Amino acid sequence: MEQYLYFLEAEYPHLVTLEEIGYSSENRSLKVAKVSTGPNRTAIWIDGGMHAREWIAPATTMYILYRLVENAWEFPELVNNFDWYILPIANPDGYEFSRTKDRLWRKTRSINPAFPDCVGVDPNRNFGYKWATKGSSNYPCSSIYHGPEPFSEPETKAMADFLLTHKDELKVYVTIHAYSQMWMAPWSSSHTLAANNKDLIEVGQKAVEAIKSYNATE
Repeated sequence: MEQYLYFLEAEYPHLVTLEEIGYSSENRSLKVAKVSTGPNRTAIWIDGGMHAREWIAPATTMYILYRLVENAWEFPELVNNFDWYILPIANPDGYEFSRTKDRLWRKTRSINPAFPDCVGVDPNRNFGYKWATKGSSNYPCSSIYHGPEPFSEPETKAMADFLLTHKDELKVYVTIHAYSQMWMAPWSSSHTLAANNKDLIEVGQKAVEAIKSYNATE
């Protein structure tokens, strides 16, 4: 995957730049590919591979990059009107572990000194907003362990720092996962609807309709 990112940057320098936003616990690089044709564009963020075992998620983000860059002529309105920030693999340590040691590994690979036998944190539940409220576990061996504190994982901290740096231009955040066939929107911490719930539903409906029109996926 990294080789392909380097290829895109080298072959399409007018369109693709790579930014290293941080490193994982095991010192793997977190690389964001920016696809842009000019300054001051509304930006869209996409990440994949948050959960290590969901192999199709990084593959999907890589495919999105391929279509946006190598097939840019197909989507001039998308390439010319928006900046795209794409992090193909948000949990590289866990992904590598799932490829070589444990196919169903889900979490990061950080070491908890208090529980050395319970490795890793669910990065999806490590972000600071409504941390450790619902849908996560405080048991370090759990696959949905939220971590000892918000942003304990260098991966989630790097993502949050990058997103906050670009918060004025970013209007869309999409995270790709691999379970069931759902388009999900906030919140998962509360039954209270988000302030822009109407917009989220409208956009989500357009997305699922577009997916269905392409290959009949429900």
